[in-house]
Amino acid sequence: MTSALGKLVSFSSENGYKLHGIYFSEEYNNHTIIHVHGNFGNFYQNEFISVMSKVYLSSGINLLSFNLTSHDGLAEGFKDGEFEYVGGAVSDFNECLNDIDAAICFAKKYVNHITLQGHSLGCDRIIYYLLKKGEKYNSILLSPVDSNKVQEHWIGYKVADQIKGLRMDKENLNKKINWLPMDSYGAKGNNKEWIYQIPICKSALTSILEGAAFKYLNLDLKPIFKIDAKCIVYCGVNDGLLTCTPSDMISYLREKFTEIEEISYLKADHDLVGVEEIIAVEIVRTVKNWSNIV
Repeated sequence: MTSALGKLVSFSSENGYKLHGIYFSEEYNNHTIIHVHGNFGNFYQNEFISVMSKVYLSSGINLLSFNLTSHDGLAEGFKDGEFEYVGGAVSDFNECLNDIDAAICFAKKYVNHITLQGHSLGCDRIIYYLLKKGEKYNSILLSPVDSNKVQEHWIGYKVADQIKGLRMDKENLNKKINWLPMDSYGAKGNNKEWIYQIPICKSALTSILEGAAFKYLNLDLKPIFKIDAKCIVYCGVNDGLLTCTPSDMISYLREKFTEIEEISYLKADHDLVGVEEIIAVEIVRTVKNWSNIV
């Protein structure tokens, strides 16, 4: 699948990490959608990025897709010019705040209007960013899931008990490269299509389990918060990682944002396979109806 013509870009986060991505843009566009990838993802892997690059750009909207510090599993990274390992297996979840900040600062050099788009764990990152930073960017949430439930389905017991076990084992807890057994973290889909073992280190998993990733989309916990912004939510009917119905997830998020537009009628999966263009067109229609910024 081919994408629109884009430019490879790089920018640095406040913590000094150099981040890379691709910017699909036209000189006179005044609106950029910033895509925040999911767990172990990167700026190009999901095929819907290629489709969205063409649909968004043809509609007068730029798309910036970039690697967070936690891109892929284990990768070469550079912090203030010094080599360091980064990736989903070792990076602290909280680093996403600086990553998203850096992407926004880059995009603001060229446009006045920004929308944040997240996929899977990227949805949790966006919600965390908006709450932590107090920002009011409109958002697009693609395949949000209750990560706490997904993890409990994977390990077969409560996440709280897993955290206790990790905390009791203090050996090398603060060392960055400290691999856990392969069954420690993963995803097992309800449709039996997902068997996703995720290699991870102890410090990285602890930051995920104890942090925002397992908090704001936790439908049992039901945390109280409100985001003063509009939001588009896609929940696929055949998303094997949904531990509730699409309507339950939409209803939950409707209480958390000022306004929700839902895409929940498509018999599609977690990765939008086969409906990428339908969703991209619907996103453009909704974003344009929000205001006259494009």
